[in-house]
Amino acid sequence: IIPIKNRDLLTDLVLIFRRDEEFSLDELSQLFFFSNSAGDIVRRFQAEENLRKREKILEAVSKCSAVLLRAPNWQDKIQSVISELGSSAGVSRCYIFKNKYSLDGSILTDQLCEWCAPGVTPQINNPDLQNFDYIKNGYKRWVDLLSLKIPIFGCVKDFPEQERPALTVQNIKSIAVVPIFVLGEWWGLIGFDECFEERRWSSSEIYALSTASEIIASAIERSHIQEILFEQRTKLESIEKLSSLGLMASGIAHEINNPLATISLGVQNIEPIIKKLECQESIKNNALHILEKVKRNIGRIENIIKGIKVFAQSNVNFKFESCTVDNIINEAVEIVSDRINSTKIKFTLPELKNSVKIEVIPVLFVQVIVNLLNNAIDAVQNVSEPHISVELSEDRDLVYISVVDNGVGISPEALSRITEPFFTTKSQNNRLGLGLTISKAILDIHGGKIKCESKQGRTKFTITMRRAH
Repeated sequence: IIPIKNRDLLTDLVLIFRRDEEFSLDELSQLFFFSNSAGDIVRRFQAEENLRKREKILEAVSKCSAVLLRAPNWQDKIQSVISELGSSAGVSRCYIFKNKYSLDGSILTDQLCEWCAPGVTPQINNPDLQNFDYIKNGYKRWVDLLSLKIPIFGCVKDFPEQERPALTVQNIKSIAVVPIFVLGEWWGLIGFDECFEERRWSSSEIYALSTASEIIASAIERSHIQEILFEQRTKLESIEKLSSLGLMASGIAHEINNPLATISLGVQNIEPIIKKLECQESIKNNALHILEKVKRNIGRIENIIKGIKVFAQSNVNFKFESCTVDNIINEAVEIVSDRINSTKIKFTLPELKNSVKIEVIPVLFVQVIVNLLNNAIDAVQNVSEPHISVELSEDRDLVYISVVDNGVGISPEALSRITEPFFTTKSQNNRLGLGLTISKAILDIHGGKIKCESKQGRTKFTITMRRAH
């Protein structure tokens, strides 16, 4: 039996039989020379094969780079990119995972996209690969290595025992995983599965796959930077417009307030005169009824003016600041605390430890939360067991702040109009119908969004904001 080795690893065995006599020392020497020569040939062949594989992958990387460079959004072309990379690498699957963080700080990951070779079972709809917790599932080694930009590759049978179950259930025999770093942070990974044989990944292949990871990272970075620049430009434009609007609003409020004060005084003077009139009681009551309607509308206009003044005063000093979400929520709750404490409302706040940051104009953004809390308080006034909760969730890029109440709910017809100026689902005597309109305008300035979901017994307003980096 003659061993054939490649870099001290046994690759093949050659069996030579002789029935008549034993091998001489000279013959054994020649056979060992053959063994070494064969090992050299194997090494050269494998080196050439590895270079060929690397060049094929790099050729695909070059094509993918051109595709991503032309694409306005990397997500529009990422499926074709991983298809090109997967087929060029000769693997069973190619996929991308994106990391995110839970509220308790745990690092999770979601599968974004996947390419599969013919005959390979897709995993893109596998629920176990969404919100996948690295640590809880035994993949701390992956976190430690990938976060240091170190790829992970090899045969699954050689991996630590705790890592094997999640891989073998996908029929993975060999795997190569390369981290994706965006703006200096570990963003996610690109993975390559081999499901039909145990593949030994060469350093040249891993180099080529790492190059592919860098190309994808560059495309994501470019999109991210473009989004940031667009947001900053939009914020500056909005600040200029809102500053002008604040001055105009202040002037309008002043101009309306003066004649309104005169009208209000006139109504107060007319009321006792009508009561003293000698005329039919029905005529007198009708006049007083009309006067009461005028007084209610005067009060409504006064409320609108108050809202405009608050809006104008808050526009004096505009400055975006990086604020923690817990500080914003706590400040808003403090403002409405008297209303909450004066009722029997059960009020629930989320765990706010180590809260994430968002870039906001504090005085404006707090007002948005205050508006939502006031709306919720109004909505549960006639509920036997009123309950309001503030909910907070996040992923890697976005933060979601929700205010939920168990009030009567909002009809589908009203739901489509709730951000229209002066539209309100409340009584005319209650509030002025500008809160959500102003809230939406403020969120537009911040590049945020607001969404309402409502049914009988439950209404949920959710604000979506980008995390501050």
